[in-house]
Amino acid sequence: MDPTDATPPSKPNPELDAFLTPEDVERIYQIKRGTQGVLRARRQIPFLRLGGGKIIRYSRSELAAWAAVRSIAVGER
Repeated sequence: MDPTDATPPSKPNPELDAFLTPEDVERIYQIKRGTQGVLRARRQIPFLRLGGGKIIRYSRSELAAWAAVRSIAVGER
């Protein structure tokens, strides 16, 4: 294999980085996938359905704003 023929590593696509998968949301926000499903059914979390409704994605910016409104600072009551 000739090293000059190697394709350069692909750069991250900023448009794709703007959306999170349910797995990403579970990892970042610690919201389990089952809970995400309940929140989606109740329309309590912003999300998108793609591919005929089978693919779920979350807008990174909308989810961050959603989480900021619902966060409670330590020591608050």
